Amino acid sequence: MFKKFILVLMILSTSLFAQNLNLELKSTINKRYHLHTTDEGIKIDEWKRGGILLVFFGTHCPPCKAEIPKLKEIQRHRNGLLVFAIQVEQGVSDEEVTRFVKMHHINYPVVNYTYAMSLILFMRDNLDWGGEIPTMYLFAKDGSYIKTYVGITSKRRILEDFKHSKKEVLISISQI
Repeated sequence: MFKKFILVLMILSTSLFAQNLNLELKSTINKRYHLHTTDEGIKIDEWKRGGILLVFFGTHCPPCKAEIPKLKEIQRHRNGLLVFAIQVEQGVSDEEVTRFVKMHHINYPVVNYTYAMSLILFMRDNLDWGGEIPTMYLFAKDGSYIKTYVGITSKRRILEDFKHSKKEVLISISQI
């Protein structure tokens, strides 16, 4: 009986997300993105060239605003990453988020919380996100979860973690 219990725990622990989520998210420029979860992480159908840096932020959050130049630079140079941001403060209208994006010349997709409530709840339930902002989740090209960053994080740290994760994948494939 105990062996069966351990086996069930091992099977359950191999899946990061207990349920699958399929969402169509509308950005501030009315572009639609199809985000879905896999057993290991998150994928966006419109992005096949690399990993995803999923950013949860607020328009009234000073540390979130301080992160914008770094995120714009990551998006501009790509480095194999798509920056994808979710504005999570309630009571901020779509028009306010659109003005915020234009005012800060943001060059990456931004989605207001009204379109992303299912994703927000999903991240809370599956990756223990407590609502802290800024919070960023790094996912590899195959959609697998790499790391969580809470608070201000350096561009160098994010890119090193992403680069290191690609090396680990290459090493594990070459060992097969």
